Amino acid sequence: MLWKKCGAQAKMAFAVVVIALLAGEVSGGWGFGNVLNKKERKTESVGAKADVMRPAPRARSVQVEDRFQQIEIQIIDSRGVVLNGRYASFGELDRMMGRIAANLERSSEKYVVALFCTLDSPHGSLIRVLDICHKYKMNTPNIYTM
Repeated sequence: MLWKKCGAQAKMAFAVVVIALLAGEVSGGWGFGNVLNKKERKTESVGAKADVMRPAPRARSVQVEDRFQQIEIQIIDSRGVVLNGRYASFGELDRMMGRIAANLERSSEKYVVALFCTLDSPHGSLIRVLDICHKYKMNTPNIYTM
């Protein structure tokens, strides 16, 4: 009944007050939604101040800063390969992979073996490189075609 007796200006003023309360601009940050903290000049969530039971955040199980050493082998012909940008015969590849494996074992670094083949790469060369990788327990090579 009182609402019917109010004029248009009173109804408009009431609407402005309700909107201000909902926006959280009145009474120092009490309200719904995000509020502006006048002292620190930053927006913060009202839910962050509420005394509500929340589940604890889960601990991250994956480390973000793992570093991998990439061992890149390009299989180009039946006589040899390109290991990290340097041409090597299969005998040299065997020796270098042995040194790399020993260094990685001592330093406990993680590594990624990437094998790159072309359509013209001999299948036997790929098998020889896979055998050398297996010899030094590098059992998870990634094989790509170029």
